[in-house]
Amino acid sequence: MPRPVNRIQITGTVTMDPKVYVMERQSKPLKIANFPIVFDWWHGKKLEKPWYFNCVAFAYTADSVEKFIRKGSHI
Repeated sequence: MPRPVNRIQITGTVTMDPKVYVMERQSKPLKIANFPIVFDWWHGKKLEKPWYFNCVAFAYTADSVEKFIRKGSHI
């Protein structure tokens, strides 16, 4: 029986343009995108202390992040 995978969904605003790196591997390169987001609204009210999350995307998701996500984007 397969083990369950933990999964969370976070929405927020990107606070910096994503940094994209390419890791060289034997088969083919792996693209990695790092970007921070901030969660500062809850049910229409601004939070007193915002929550910051560092996000990492790999491979095809990193390609999409590189093309479409910029500072100020809401994701």
